[in-house]
Amino acid sequence: MTDDRTALLLIGMEVMVPMSIAEIADWPEEDRHAAAAAAVDVISSGADQIAEHNPRKRELPRGRVTATIARSLAVLAYQPGGVTWAGGHWCTAPHEGCPRRRAATEATA
Repeated sequence: MTDDRTALLLIGMEVMVPMSIAEIADWPEEDRHAAAAAAVDVISSGADQIAEHNPRKRELPRGRVTATIARSLAVLAYQPGGVTWAGGHWCTAPHEGCPRRRAATEATA
């Protein structure tokens, strides 16, 4: 995937991941683990298809793969230290070295 496409995907994730975090906030941990396990096949077989221009050559719809990545990042955001992917960082609790907390502190300084 080109840097431009990665940047566009990250912009989308900046919206989709927080929405997914809110959506799964009340889920028991077992349900989050099950969602992560279910995502493995979609991501492993479909992530490279996000870059495919011809929809007829894609085995999975681009939106399904993108939504699955966002849901997986949301699940990982609940882990200690959150998750960093493609330059983005998502977490659900303050932690040492958090890039979001550092950015928020710098913005208010």
